Amino acid sequence: MSEKVGYSRMDDGDRAHDLEASGNENASARRATWQSLFSFTSRIHALPFLLALILSVASGIIIPALAVFLGEIFDLFTSFGTGKISGSDLVSKVSRYGILLSGLGCASGILNSLYYGLWLTFGELQAKSTREKLFDGMLDKDMDWYDMRKAGIDTLISRLQ
Repeated sequence: MSEKVGYSRMDDGDRAHDLEASGNENASARRATWQSLFSFTSRIHALPFLLALILSVASGIIIPALAVFLGEIFDLFTSFGTGKISGSDLVSKVSRYGILLSGLGCASGILNSLYYGLWLTFGELQAKSTREKLFDGMLDKDMDWYDMRKAGIDTLISRLQ
């Protein structure tokens, strides 16, 4: 019996309408690598990708920075509790850290918005490139290829008529 290429219908019970990849398609699915994620990436996509990557890292650095500055504020409260600094020194130093924390919070919001927007842009560019390559590939196929398909819309339509 010859090996089937493409999709085949299974005839057993509950899975009668499920599609299963056979032969060569399963082998290529097993060989997928990280590089295959970027197979539709072009040079135009590099700028949004790199900016999104840089902004993601920058946004990720803010959270530990916030923790460090909060630790400094708690250290000031501890120093005040032990009598090492006065109340006016505490207020002035905590106020500076409060302004710094507010700035970091605003920077975090801006960086998160920018990196999200850039990842979204990169994803849409990837999807557009994929659709274009798929459409071009479908246009290159001969009509015989479409007529020989055993599954798909055209076979469904012919069965319904």
